[in-house]
Amino acid sequence: MGRGNNNELSEAEERAAHETFQALLERYGEPKTLNPPVNLAARITSQLPNARPAEILRRERRRLLGRSLLLWAIGLTWLVLSALGLWGIMVDSSLPALLVGGPQTALGHVVLAITLAAKPLFALFSSINLLVWVVGLVTVIALGWAWWKMLTQVQPMVLSRNQL
Repeated sequence: MGRGNNNELSEAEERAAHETFQALLERYGEPKTLNPPVNLAARITSQLPNARPAEILRRERRRLLGRSLLLWAIGLTWLVLSALGLWGIMVDSSLPALLVGGPQTALGHVVLAITLAAKPLFALFSSINLLVWVVGLVTVIALGWAWWKMLTQVQPMVLSRNQL
């Protein structure tokens, strides 16, 4: 090796070293090396998306915007329904029923029954001390925030078609 060729093996020496290495692998039961599958590069490139990165980014932003709008719509709907229910419990029991056709209709009758059933529960909860409400509300908000942080920090696992 010290022949001035920068410690490089000749082709014959490299072939002999490779055969020795393969013999050692076979002796220990290690798997043989195989040639890569035919058309490996073509198969990989066929699985790549056809759209340009800017188009993919635009689609992802549109999807996220749609998701955000849906979450806001659900939240606002919940807020409006809660406000109507609170109005029905505290002020006028027939108002939520009037919005769905009056207490004479089947849906109005159900809404009125739910409103009237909620009045004693609301009276029970409103009799609890204000300090208990504040501590409970802060606890619920803190737990919700912690849960949201835990869910948003988890990285989704991406599976290829072959892993499914």
